[in-house]
Amino acid sequence: MNRPSRNWLILRYVVGFLAILGLVGLGAIAALLFHQTPPPIVKTDPKAIERLERDLRIAKDAATTIGAPQLVEIDEAELNAILPKLLSSKDGNTGSMTVEDIKCSLVQDRILVHFLLNVEGKRTTMDFEGRVSGENGHFVVDPISGKFGAIPIPKGTLEKSITQLTNSPSGTEKLRLPSNVSGFQITGGKIALMIKQ
Repeated sequence: MNRPSRNWLILRYVVGFLAILGLVGLGAIAALLFHQTPPPIVKTDPKAIERLERDLRIAKDAATTIGAPQLVEIDEAELNAILPKLLSSKDGNTGSMTVEDIKCSLVQDRILVHFLLNVEGKRTTMDFEGRVSGENGHFVVDPISGKFGAIPIPKGTLEKSITQLTNSPSGTEKLRLPSNVSGFQITGGKIALMIKQ
């Protein structure tokens, strides 16, 4: 009976070791990818949505009467109060990924967005920090940082994704401001929204 050569045995052990190492690496990546970061602590107010809807209605009426855009300031509590309503009115499902919840924190001129996602039955989170504004009828996004689960997303990758989105016809449509909004910017921890007729 022929015994395997020594080189063959070494190769078999090396391949086995690499296979085990690969499985451990994939497990670690999956653990990092599906790690859920805690949502930010956001300001809440039970009357926020009522107040925001009233302010938007008043601004729309004034813009129509006066014929000039009107400013509405949206604070963090109002933004987070209206997000569930916006999420339920839009299709939060993008193929095998569903947006279950969004929390936003407004800090000076930046927004920090925390998404709770369901990816094919597994929950994970995605975090984004950036400067967002509205100009010439479209959202303008300037990313600062992002994470998918516990894995950081390089700023260059975020910028490239946003560029691809803005250059695609469907992306341009998704980034279009509502017809009654002439623009907005985040300043002093609030969204300054200009409502037009």
